[in-house]
Amino acid sequence: MPLSTLEEAQLEVTEQQQAVKAQHATVEAQKQTIEQQQRAVEAAQARRQRTLAALNPTPAEVAIAKPVI
Repeated sequence: MPLSTLEEAQLEVTEQQQAVKAQHATVEAQKQTIEQQQRAVEAAQARRQRTLAALNPTPAEVAIAKPVI
């Protein structure tokens, strides 16, 4: 039994709604991935800053670390 024009239109709308939902889910997953990557970058930047601070101490840190003779 062939579908009527109305039934075809309703089916098409339903399919488009499902496609939109799938796209929204994909976008949400991508947002979460981006947030995780941003946190990873921030952590790497913090590690880099700690390393730079250890390799290049301030004059005050050097003075504190010098043994008193």
